[in-house]
Amino acid sequence: MKHLNLRYSLAIITTTLCFLLLFTTNTIAQWSELGGTNKSTFNSYINSLTKDTRGNVYVAGGFTNSKGNRYVAKWNGRSWEELGGANSSKFNDNIFSLTTDTSGNVYAAGAFTDTAGNICVAKWNGSSWKEISGIKGTTFNGINSITTDLSGNLYAAGSFINDSGKYYVAKWNGNVWSEVGDSNLSNFNTSIYCITVDGKSNIYVGGYFKNVSGKEYIAKWDGNNWVELGGLNSSTFNDEIDCITTDSNGYIYAGGWFTNGNSKSYIAKYDGTTWSELGGNNASTINNWIYSITSNPSGDIFAAGQFTNDKGNYYVAKYNQTWLPVKIASINATQENKTISINWQTATELNTSHFIIQHSTTGTSFTDIGNVKAIGSGANGYQFIDTHPANGTNYYRLQGVDKDGSASYSKTVSCQLSVVSNQLTVFPNPSKDKVTINGNHIASVQVIDNMGRVVKIVSLKDATNPSISVGSLPAGVYHLRIQTMDGSVSSKAIMVNH
Repeated sequence: MKHLNLRYSLAIITTTLCFLLLFTTNTIAQWSELGGTNKSTFNSYINSLTKDTRGNVYVAGGFTNSKGNRYVAKWNGRSWEELGGANSSKFNDNIFSLTTDTSGNVYAAGAFTDTAGNICVAKWNGSSWKEISGIKGTTFNGINSITTDLSGNLYAAGSFINDSGKYYVAKWNGNVWSEVGDSNLSNFNTSIYCITVDGKSNIYVGGYFKNVSGKEYIAKWDGNNWVELGGLNSSTFNDEIDCITTDSNGYIYAGGWFTNGNSKSYIAKYDGTTWSELGGNNASTINNWIYSITSNPSGDIFAAGQFTNDKGNYYVAKYNQTWLPVKIASINATQENKTISINWQTATELNTSHFIIQHSTTGTSFTDIGNVKAIGSGANGYQFIDTHPANGTNYYRLQGVDKDGSASYSKTVSCQLSVVSNQLTVFPNPSKDKVTINGNHIASVQVIDNMGRVVKIVSLKDATNPSISVGSLPAGVYHLRIQTMDGSVSSKAIMVNH
């Protein structure tokens, strides 16, 4: 397990690292050093980077100015400069995380302390740093990560704990800190290393905590509970997660100590359904840890951490995203009786193969529901009918697939459907070997015995009429806890009778 101090210690011990060449295997290299090859002069690791609405990039970590103080560096498009002016910083310890808000304020957090000796968050308002203190449990523990949402709320996570002894996420509303959820909902028994918020105010955290399968995972706060992103026990990460971010398309990116099949650190991308390696399977040659990632409105990804250029200096790597030669001019979703019609118009197509229509009830986790062959050239109009939409808000997006297999996504659109509630039924009941749940958009099923113990969990991801095996269970009465994609939960009693 890595603790806060270990990151700092490793940075001191690791003084010489191999040069990192970032490339993809099947395409032209898309990774480059921000500012130019071997232009970075950072003399220690970079713990965090962020960007503001104007495109400025900020980094911080273990590097120091000539007075020996840690500082926040700003990339102005031409060079790196100390935020606030040369040697103006007074940070007395490591900076672990940076974030910005929609007003252009920059926030820093880490192991540094305020005038009272307490761990705090520092806010840069354009002319000076202001301390934000008062997180319960942070007197002797550091803040690993901070982020903001579109409403200006600030969130922090790290090594601090609540009254129940659990690590938690703290929220600053401009006046006070409070715990996201309550002490009975946080189940994190190790430090939280990273946090981010998407455009829909969903909160995501990662770290060294593990699921039942022993895999580190990203947890999502859905407004009521912390759930595993991708479904219960779906994660394949083989080590801790140090950083997460989102982009304008709603994709989730993660980095850290986990490795691919070639034992190289990499950035993982979650498209709403599955995780994949950015740049292609086993494409990364990153030979050291990734501590921070962020994205810009163009979809470019920035990464920083323990890796260095061939001059031995730590640097920011930039990944330039590529897009298909198909441009979606418009897309909309409208209700037609009990169905929803998805219509889209392309402005240009070049060697486009087909469109995959994807559906979601959350706006973040999507499932393929249809396929439409593309004309492949020119500007064209298309339609797809969703004959089994969910009751409530339905989200749709397109995945445009080129003839060489590469893909890109449209923006997400939504349509509100109000119909009779989805009434779930279970048959046969009693059952000897399996039961079938009659219903749509089923996300997961828990089988609970008459003692209240969960004896079976099935992750389904937007299933229709799924069958659940109960043949291995002892005879008796059980309850099925059925959760649909819109978050609603139903309970059905069944009898297992062999």
